[in-house]
Amino acid sequence: MLKQASSTLALALAVLAAGCAGLSPADKERAEAERLRVGEALSSFTEAIRSKDAAAALALVDPLLPDEDKARLNRAITEAVWLRYYTGYRLEAEPALASLGRRALLKGRVKLKAMARNSLEDSFKDKYVLARRGESWFVASASLESPVEWEVADPPPADKEQIREQLQVILDSLRNRRGARLIAMLPPQEYAKHRLSTPSLWERLTGREPTRLSVYEDLLLTREFEFLRWPDLEAELPLAYVSPAVIVGCFDLPYTWPQGGIYATDMLRLEAFLTRKDGRWSLHKLRLYGRAIPGSR
Repeated sequence: MLKQASSTLALALAVLAAGCAGLSPADKERAEAERLRVGEALSSFTEAIRSKDAAAALALVDPLLPDEDKARLNRAITEAVWLRYYTGYRLEAEPALASLGRRALLKGRVKLKAMARNSLEDSFKDKYVLARRGESWFVASASLESPVEWEVADPPPADKEQIREQLQVILDSLRNRRGARLIAMLPPQEYAKHRLSTPSLWERLTGREPTRLSVYEDLLLTREFEFLRWPDLEAELPLAYVSPAVIVGCFDLPYTWPQGGIYATDMLRLEAFLTRKDGRWSLHKLRLYGRAIPGSR
């Protein structure tokens, strides 16, 4: 076993030596300078992701990528800065940088794999390809995670504050029994004013469309609810990701409704869909779910 390990180590050293064989001292010095530049480019990119600065990260994308590859990478970056998964993103790149071959550095294209962590202390491995263009290095590929449906969102700071303000208005209107204000905030389209209930047996058998129920009538019902607790949006902002232009505020509000026969605590599920247009966030759709809301279960 020891003899086999020694042979393996000798082979690895021989390969490494062969990789450096024929390089002049000037080439070796230039390769080490390129290693530093790769590290700087990678550090700038990961800092941009950690800071949720999509523009800064996109500026580090290889400008010579084919259009399809560039669009794919741009989309991955744009999505990553909206996800809690990449909040506090840290790439432990030093070992991978140290192992880069000098010939690859001189040729101007390198691949590396490194362990990464986020603010939740999840650990995962990310893969990168970097390419040299002129005197600078750019990211040509990054194995950033794609979001799943309704993944937990953590938007960039400026968007996050706007979203927080909009959701606070929605919760305050509900708490102050001002359903008409919420209806006024919604767009005029049919989907915003009405929702489809769960189809009845007769509707399923006949293929008829389920009954349309009014969102305004749902809000009118809440005027009789006794809400037991309200969320503190400064302490926690529960958001689900749909796209960089669609975010959903999700709240479970404990309530009772003595007038309606609900004496034990039930949970009212509130989902507020917000959309961004021209840099501003606004209410797009509102849905309520609970025992007291007709057809919502």
